[in-house]
Order: sequence, then C-alpha cells, then structure tokens
Amino acid sequence: MDINSIIILLKTHQNEDNSVICYWDLNDAAIEDDKGNTRELTPKDFSLEALYAPDPKNPLLIRLPGELQFEKGGRESEVYKSKNGYFTIGEILEAVRSFIEKIYNEKYSNSKYIFEDIYFEGISGSFKLFKIKMIIANNGMTNTFYGMEQLLNMMGEDI
Repeated sequence: MDINSIIILLKTHQNEDNSVICYWDLNDAAIEDDKGNTRELTPKDFSLEALYAPDPKNPLLIRLPGELQFEKGGRESEVYKSKNGYFTIGEILEAVRSFIEKIYNEKYSNSKYIFEDIYFEGISGSFKLFKIKMIIANNGMTNTFYGMEQLLNMMGEDI
C-alpha cells in the first residue's frame, strides 16, 4: 500500500490539566491506489506494509527504511524502528500521531487552546528523515479526496 495515498483525520483534545492528546478519526479515512481509485481505510489495512512512492508523478513503490525519523515545523522526532523489518501502515500512523502530540504538548500545554483538525496525507523525503504532509481540515468536506487540491497550501504555518 502506498503510504503517500492515505488521507486520515487527526483530531486533538486538550485535557483539564492543559495536556494535549491526539487521535485518528477513522470515519473519513481513505486510501487511493496507483490508478486513482479510492476506498475506505479498513482495520485490515493497518497491518499492511507501508510502501513509499518518492515521486508521485512516477509512482515506483519502494520499501521504507527500517528506521524513520520525522520532521515537522523545524523539529525532528525520535528515531522510529520497524518491528518486522518493515513498517506497517499502523506503525507509521502511530509514530506520526505520537510525534504531533509531543509537539502540541511542548507548545500548547501552558494554556487553553482551540485546535484545528488536520488531515494526514503521507510522508515525503528520502533515506531516513521524512516530512509529514498535513493540511487543515475543511469543516464542510465530507469526502477528503475531492477538493483536496484547493487545500494543499493551507498548512503553511507550522504546528
């Protein structure tokens, strides 16, 4: 499965103690295959190997390295290691969720904030350090793949 083609909503909640938790909303999650067909993301998909297309215009799928590190907003994550020699979609999603949650807790646990929902679109990069591709969710959008081009530049500010 091409990890570049997943769209899944990341929601954020702030607790009474100002700590922040992030979680995936699977109600509007989808996968697009290499032919442009979309389908719902199912629990079975989480155990699939996450393959990678470094160039979306020429989608040659390759295996991700056994260790990954993410970059978002000038911050780098810890190094995540695959459990079976390859990353599953579920492992990638959990690593992204925990990294974003850590950033939010570092930046926003000093007061109360209102958080925008954001869509995870995949990762980009090469070798070991990958950028997390996300966009701010449009509240009226019911199917995330339609109208996505209109929102591509909305995530200009760092989280």
